[in-house]
Amino acid sequence: MLRAIQLRLDTLKARRGKTVVGFLICACVLYLAWAGYVVYRIERHQMYLRNGRQALERADVRSALSFAQRAVEDRQNDIDACRLMADVHDAIGSSTTLTWRLRAAQLEPSNVLNYLAWAETALKLNNAGLASPVVAS
Repeated sequence: MLRAIQLRLDTLKARRGKTVVGFLICACVLYLAWAGYVVYRIERHQMYLRNGRQALERADVRSALSFAQRAVEDRQNDIDACRLMADVHDAIGSSTTLTWRLRAAQLEPSNVLNYLAWAETALKLNNAGLASPVVAS
């Protein structure tokens, strides 16, 4: 009887060890899948920005706008995505360029170039009223 109990305990210990190892393997696989997804999202965002800039250099405004929209949808508070969107709208000649320049200045207030681009766009669109607060500060 004592031997049977001892045998049963040994079996349970061996089974418990296998279960713990199985859970550890599952946790590692889940962690690697999550890390892979994070890397994928970062690379996808960089691809949107890179392809948008390349399309803008080729004067393919339609593709550049598509990539810029995807980059902004992917990360709304990314300064590079906002700059790309502003550059695309500037190439189109849209008045929403001012909105994107303002957004870039709000996201990165320490960068003077954002304010200069905002003032330049306002003057280009004959809207000196929006350029004067930027130039004054």
